[in-house]
Amino acid sequence: MDWVNLLLDLAGLLLWLNWWALSFGPGVRPAHTSLFWTLKAAAPSRSRPWHLLAGLVGLLCVRSLVYWRVGSALNWTATVNANVVAFPFRSDHLGRMLVFSWLSFGLWLFGFYIWLVLLTIVNRAVAEGEAWQQLVRSHLGRVGRWPLAAKLLLPALSGTLLWALTLPGLVRMGIMSRPDSLAHFWEQALVLGLNSYLSWRLLITVVLALYLVNSYVYLGYSTFWGFINVTARNLLWPLSRWKLSWGKIDFIPLVGIGLVSLLAELAAYGLEALFGRLPL
Repeated sequence: MDWVNLLLDLAGLLLWLNWWALSFGPGVRPAHTSLFWTLKAAAPSRSRPWHLLAGLVGLLCVRSLVYWRVGSALNWTATVNANVVAFPFRSDHLGRMLVFSWLSFGLWLFGFYIWLVLLTIVNRAVAEGEAWQQLVRSHLGRVGRWPLAAKLLLPALSGTLLWALTLPGLVRMGIMSRPDSLAHFWEQALVLGLNSYLSWRLLITVVLALYLVNSYVYLGYSTFWGFINVTARNLLWPLSRWKLSWGKIDFIPLVGIGLVSLLAELAAYGLEALFGRLPL
C-alpha cells in the first residue's frame, strides 16, 4: 500500500504540474521533452482547464475511500514520514484517510517546489534562454526572481508555516500530543521547518547519479542532459579543486553523493534528537 500511495502521489503531482504549466507560453517548453507537458494547450492562455484540477481532487478523495476499505482489511497503518517525526493514520477511519491522502500529496508538492528553489539557487548564473532552467523559473513565478538570501531562507520559513497550520489538526485527531505552551508549539513547527532542507538530498543524489551515468554512457543529445550536466557541475563546485580520479574515472560525483548522504543523516539525527528534547 505504501508503494501504491507513492505512485498516486506522483500521479497527482503530474496532474498539478500539467494544470499549472498550461498557462505558460510556447517558448517555455523545452524541445523534445514532455515531463511537464504530457497535456499541451492549443494556444497560450491565462485560463487553465479545470478538469485537470478536478481530476486531482477526485484522485485524492477516491484514493482515501480505497485506503479506508482495502487498508483496513489489510490492517495497514498509513504513515506520513517527515524525517524528524512520523505521523500514523489508522486506515479504519475514513476521515483520517482523507486527511492522510491530502497531507501525503501536500508534502510531495511542497517538496517539489523546494527542489525548484534549489535549482534556481545552484543555477542562478545560467542564462535565461536555457530551456529547462526557464521552465523551473516559470513554475516558481516571482519566487524564482527573489534574492539569494531569501531563497535560502524560504524552505525553513515556509516549512515552519506549513507545520504551524497542520499541527493543530493533528493534535485534535490525537496523532500529535498537545504542546505544553505556545512557545513549545512554535519550537516544534520551527524544527519541522528546518527539516525541509533534508528534501534536497533526494534531488541532489538523483542529479549527481544521472550526471555520473551520462559521463560514461552516451545517451544521445538533448537539452535535458545538458541541464543535468550544468546542474551537477554547479552542485559539485565546492569539490572542484579536488583531484579524485583513476584513469578516466572521476570519483567526484560519488564523493558528492556520499557527502550529501552523510550530512543529511547527521542533520536528520540532530533534528530528531532536538525535536525529542522540546520544549527547550
